[in-house]
Amino acid sequence: GWCDDLSVLGRAKLPGQKAESGLAIPMILLNVIDEVCTAAPHLRPKYAGKCEWCVAKATAHIWTERQVVLESVSPEGAPQTDSPEGRLLNPGHAIEAGWFLLQ
Repeated sequence: GWCDDLSVLGRAKLPGQKAESGLAIPMILLNVIDEVCTAAPHLRPKYAGKCEWCVAKATAHIWTERQVVLESVSPEGAPQTDSPEGRLLNPGHAIEAGWFLLQ
């Protein structure tokens, strides 16, 4: 789906661009699903699998060795510290993602 492959939404992959997994999509999608399912609890089973996907993808950004949350990791969830993008930290996103995961 679109949350796994952003090219579906028209975001072209540029030559030389590394494959990466961003924190924003699973973090926000988890929150949206929670809000929708709070308003319509009967939809919770329908979105349970996508919630599990969001939790797995979001928690993959936790670099326990350094005790930080990275904005971008490899598709497998490994830190990519050989580039500025791979070393980017956003404390606000770490707090926000933590809040959504606690929901």
